[in-house]
Amino acid sequence: MNHVLVVDDEEDVLDLVKTVLTGNGYSVTTATTGEEALVKAVETHPDLIILDVVMPGISGLEVCRLLKGKNAFKKVPIIMMSVLDRPIDHQHVEDTGADEFIHKPFDIDQLLITIDNIQNKKHRQK
Repeated sequence: MNHVLVVDDEEDVLDLVKTVLTGNGYSVTTATTGEEALVKAVETHPDLIILDVVMPGISGLEVCRLLKGKNAFKKVPIIMMSVLDRPIDHQHVEDTGADEFIHKPFDIDQLLITIDNIQNKKHRQK
């Protein structure tokens, strides 16, 4: 799992996640809208997608649903991020087929542990 697509409309969050991931050996592509995320996902075929829930235009929830509905992305893990943390928000994320959920603001260690857990899960499935 070397290439990650990070999608967030907040530049500071995008920059932080990109810096952390590149510092840990990942190559990172970024997008700031749902529409851009869909295009870059098809262009770059990432190994992992980290996706904000609330964005202008196409929401992260819809992006996740659209990607998980395509054969090429069914097995690509998606981590959803959001400031929304009500039970209904967690249910909406789960309904999209996302693999994990991280509440913002998040701890960098939490993000890296979540990525490690996804990698370990993929290795066990092989």
